[in-house]
Amino acid sequence: MSEGDGAALAGGIGWRRRAACAGEDLELFFPVGSDGPALTQVAAAKDICARCPVREACLRYSVTGQGYGIWGGLTAEERRGLRYPEQLSGLRGGTGTTLASTATA
Repeated sequence: MSEGDGAALAGGIGWRRRAACAGEDLELFFPVGSDGPALTQVAAAKDICARCPVREACLRYSVTGQGYGIWGGLTAEERRGLRYPEQLSGLRGGTGTTLASTATA
């Protein structure tokens, strides 16, 4: 983990400069609805998240109160299924649901 990632875990958001979504239309990550065109939008946002170098920091940030949108490759509904910190530790190979298995559920 880099020093910047440590700051993200402490509440800083400097990691956003390195995020794969940094140059994207952020509306993509906040779909309206949960069916039809919104599903296409969610899939496109998750594709961007899948290649993001700061995905873990983003997901950790999201569980501190981001109640809407795609963060760390997960929808708000998917994030509600995480039991913090047990499942977030699974991102690094610990026990619990991993980021990859949650994102495909």
